[in-house]
Order: sequence, then structure tokens, then C-alpha cells
Amino acid sequence: MTIREAMLILLVLLPLGGSAIIGFFGSTAKITKHGLLGR
Repeated sequence: MTIREAMLILLVLLPLGGSAIIGFFGSTAKITKHGLLGR
């Protein structure tokens, strides 16, 4: 796989998985913040 092909795949997948990834990291960050504040 060339770098150009990899970048094309990323450009196609980012719109599809971007919202899911952002939601996952957002929920993880919230859990981490609550855990740190809880201590």
C-alpha cells in the first residue's frame, strides 16, 4: 500500500467513523474526569 492509497482510505473513513471516534473519546474523557475528581 502506498502512502497515497492510505491517505485516500483515511479521507473516506474519517467522515464515516469520525463522529463515532469523537463520541467514544468524549465519553472516555468524561469518565476519566469524573474518576479524577472523585478521588
